[in-house]
Amino acid sequence: MRALCDVAYIAKTIHTQGSFIVQAAQGLPFLLEKGMHVALVPPVLEAKRFLVVRDVSNVRDTSAYVSFDGVDTLSTARAYVGCHVLLDKQLVASRLAAQASHPWIGWRLCSTDNRAAGTIVNYIDTPMNPLFEVEFDTLPVDVDDTCLLVPAHSDLIAHVDEHARCISVRIAQGFFTGE
Repeated sequence: MRALCDVAYIAKTIHTQGSFIVQAAQGLPFLLEKGMHVALVPPVLEAKRFLVVRDVSNVRDTSAYVSFDGVDTLSTARAYVGCHVLLDKQLVASRLAAQASHPWIGWRLCSTDNRAAGTIVNYIDTPMNPLFEVEFDTLPVDVDDTCLLVPAHSDLIAHVDEHARCISVRIAQGFFTGE
């Protein structure tokens, strides 16, 4: 049996499609990502104990909207409210190490003209041009992948708000459309 770690708590349902507001466990950042296999405790009668994260959106420091495969209705979702979400301890350790690798991971990034906003999920330090890998929740165009690379060059950073943990960047016209 593998070792599991309590990483989150299902606080309440949202939407009629069975989505939730999930809070990170005390002292932890929000760690859940799309595709993760999780266990839920306490076990719920007539409900699955093991689920796969289908989607994570609207991520904040310690909470997010989360949906799971197989939980598609509000009535099914209600059975899971109050459950704790468990992840493999090794996965938790690697996620925490990755988040600690750069202080801006987990910060919000937005364009100065408010065309785009998202969460920095990775910082790629390349010799020519450092990059933010950003999971966007709003984009000015419809794209298949909401995770994009944005130059992290100091000339493009307009403002850094340490209190709000938000970075404003100047994004060139046509950046999202390739024009």
